[in-house]
Amino acid sequence: KLKSCNWRVLSISKRVYPQGMKLLPCLFLLAATLPAATVVNVACGGSTDSGFLGGARWTGAAIAGQAVPYNAMRSSSPVGAPFSYSFTLAPGKYTVTLQFIEPRADQTAGQRILGVAINGAAVITGLDLFTVAGALKPYTSASLPVTVAGALKIDVSATAGNAVISGIQVDDTTV
Repeated sequence: KLKSCNWRVLSISKRVYPQGMKLLPCLFLLAATLPAATVVNVACGGSTDSGFLGGARWTGAAIAGQAVPYNAMRSSSPVGAPFSYSFTLAPGKYTVTLQFIEPRADQTAGQRILGVAINGAAVITGLDLFTVAGALKPYTSASLPVTVAGALKIDVSATAGNAVISGIQVDDTTV
């Protein structure tokens, strides 16, 4: 089955004939840009929640009306304890996108400070969801590039309050 792709011309070589007769294209070098394939798409705490170790499913009326994956989450349990997600992937290059929501309407700045490590390397530190997005508003991290040798481990922790995460998307960017 063929995937859709975008073609772009990388170079065109033109030959000029004597006496300015014609310009004829001699070579077209084309390259395809394939879209990244999503290999992991988890609504943390929701119906597709898988690959987790620790934490607890968290749902509540405050986020019930949000779109998936922001209508459920996984949070620290017990309070402040870290938790993780682990996925077995083929060796290659991936981008990881993490989705969050501050679930408490009464939260204020500094009450929940998160950190995330991927395969042991800190990729997010000092994330205060209330400060960057506000209460009950979705926040999506930048796409984080990672190279995987077989396992992808995402550790979520908090230096204040409970750690929370709503969604994980992993796209295969290996070409």
